[in-house]
Amino acid sequence: MRTLRALKIARREWENIRTSLEMCGDIGEFDSKDYINTRLISISEGLLLVRDLIEMENKLPTYGYFTQEATYVFSALASGAAERLGIIGRLAQSFGRGYSWVRTGWFDSSDIENQHVIKQMIFFNLFFPIEED
Repeated sequence: MRTLRALKIARREWENIRTSLEMCGDIGEFDSKDYINTRLISISEGLLLVRDLIEMENKLPTYGYFTQEATYVFSALASGAAERLGIIGRLAQSFGRGYSWVRTGWFDSSDIENQHVIKQMIFFNLFFPIEED
């Protein structure tokens, strides 16, 4: 039951990501089997994603997308979307984290050395430039 609920949430958010990236290309439909197989996520990572999807959904009415769980969800989903657009490896991960930051407003500072903060800043500045007066 939890897994089915999480898949429903993941499909909805995948479509939101798909819409927001449509000018970059089509990332296609969300397919849980394809997503897990191509992303090579472990069972424990899959269980964490299920947990984060459900927790994000539960917190949505109160906090919107400004939660740590939403950050993890969008980082994972947007990394997969980036791969479908032809961005691979660590750059896809950085893309996912940058997208997550923009979408949720939540910057995860844990393990900061491995997050490629400069790439995230470039992502943020490219897609959300600050206009000067």
